[in-house]
Amino acid sequence: MFPLGVAYFVLLTVGTALGVGLTVVLVGVPLLIGVLLGSRYLCAFERELTNKLLKLNVQPPEDALTDETALWPQIRARVVARSTWTGLVYLVLKLPLGIVVFGLLAVSLGVSVGLLLAPFIYTVPSTGIELGIWTIDTLAEAVIAVPIGIIGLLVSMFLFNLTARLLGKVALILL
Repeated sequence: MFPLGVAYFVLLTVGTALGVGLTVVLVGVPLLIGVLLGSRYLCAFERELTNKLLKLNVQPPEDALTDETALWPQIRARVVARSTWTGLVYLVLKLPLGIVVFGLLAVSLGVSVGLLLAPFIYTVPSTGIELGIWTIDTLAEAVIAVPIGIIGLLVSMFLFNLTARLLGKVALILL
């Protein structure tokens, strides 16, 4: 999630900045339309990814369909479609949500694994293992930390599943 969020943020930011900057020479408007329409392909990729990884059924939007065969009415229908804009919101939210989820899971897993390995690593640093107000600097404390680490891993798995479900709901709503 986090790496895709970074990629989407860069693509959308650079495309939008170039489009706005080049509107003076009339190249920017087609570029902005291209970024907006290109975001629909990124949303299609996200729908497919969500469906495969989370076993959901996120359907493609139908609000951008038109009976027109001419190019401009088709482009206009896609640009003004609600799904284009909600998909764009999803792509923009991917980075901040990815940062939060990555941080939460990295800390949860890191602390849990550190507690599991406490009997092997408590003597490596000169001050022991520091976890906030708790410093593990004896073998007895390190052994006590192992079951806490196991509970932490279970909590981490729960958090992982919970965040996946929540992100799936966001995808169902916005994509």
